Amino acid sequence: MTQTKRSIAIVGAGLAGVTCALRLQSAGHSVVLYEKSRGAAGRMSTRRSDDWQADHGAQYFTARGDAFQTQVDQWASAGLVSTWNARIGELTSVQPFQWAAKSGPRRYVANPGMNSLVRSLADQLNLQINTTITRIERAEEGWLLYSKEQDAALPIVQAVVFAIPAPQLLAFDSVLPSPWIAQASQTRFDPCWASLVGFDQPLDLPFDALFINEGPLRWIARNHSKPGRTGPETWTLHASPEFSAQTIESDGQDIQSTLLAAFAQITTVQPVWTQIHKWRYALSHPAGESGEPALWDAQMRLGVCGDWLADGRIEGAWLSGQACAKGVIQNE
Repeated sequence: MTQTKRSIAIVGAGLAGVTCALRLQSAGHSVVLYEKSRGAAGRMSTRRSDDWQADHGAQYFTARGDAFQTQVDQWASAGLVSTWNARIGELTSVQPFQWAAKSGPRRYVANPGMNSLVRSLADQLNLQINTTITRIERAEEGWLLYSKEQDAALPIVQAVVFAIPAPQLLAFDSVLPSPWIAQASQTRFDPCWASLVGFDQPLDLPFDALFINEGPLRWIARNHSKPGRTGPETWTLHASPEFSAQTIESDGQDIQSTLLAAFAQITTVQPVWTQIHKWRYALSHPAGESGEPALWDAQMRLGVCGDWLADGRIEGAWLSGQACAKGVIQNE
């Protein structure tokens, strides 16, 4: 049986969307990927200046299942990811300062920044950046997509896959199946304030990253402990979900002051420069146990993928993208 090759639009160029697009493209489908920001990455983000860089989104990832481990090994062989062999611990006391080494599964990072993996993968795709899809409409031969940046409809496609956070999916409730919208509306996301801080010289500290379970901070990490990072010393500070939720609408500079004070309590140092970033949809908590890592309606030719349909991790994003593409391929 010959499979029908279709034109497919994917909305969102994080790991889930890019993974789905690559598998569909390898199956012979014509895929266009729309991303509202300046490049692919999603929450696997890295901020760069002329002389520094810092991962301000996802800090690392692990591989729990065999399928994803095989994929990670392939990425590692291609030089896209490396093991992060850092001195990682858990803060046990601020006053007096005490910390303990924290064991765990092997941690991986992308090279030379967390966004590098998705961007390298997206180089193989037809990626349209700075394109914010605001609505889609059924047409006789498929779907018309409209963006905030263009007055006219984008080229017609026969299928659409959404690879965006659940809250953003609600804007398309007029065309998506109501059970999908219900599932998206029940999915909870934790926000996160991310502070980036820079120093003239490396900090003389006995750790490279700490998990923190008290106060406004949840995590601090030395970016230059990760393979492939260059330039002056930078650290990433992530606020706790509780603090972030309580202050998500507050002024960023006020938040920055609070996070810097907490960082100084731990390290006794002050940075020479700082930046602050708000992640409104940082960590997803899937609604219930649906057992479906992706959604696909063969009759409507609409689909959804994303880590929020899986386990909220980078591995979940990859699994969801794979599952959505599989649904498209098997049900055509």
